[in-house]
Amino acid sequence: MSARERRYPDCTRFGEIAIDDVVHRILTAPEGQQEITIRCESFRIGCLLGDRDISQERARRTVDFLTGKIRDRGVPWDRAELRRKIERAVDQGQAKAKGNPHGR
Repeated sequence: MSARERRYPDCTRFGEIAIDDVVHRILTAPEGQQEITIRCESFRIGCLLGDRDISQERARRTVDFLTGKIRDRGVPWDRAELRRKIERAVDQGQAKAKGNPHGR
């Protein structure tokens, strides 16, 4: 892939890099850090969405992906509760966003 090719055409370049980082941080969070990492990074998804760095569709796909891929570390996750937790943090992040994309 050349430097100009984009994996996610529905994102700014900033959003594309940031959403990959969000997913990586959540999926690699160690036991004892999962809860706070999920909340912080899900809030970040909302900020990216509110700032129009990612599309609504990209945010939804990311939440769907994470809900199915987050591994149980310690106590098993209730998947429905996990989805609600992620969506709640996304909504909070979107509400706090400034609405200014970081460029296309």
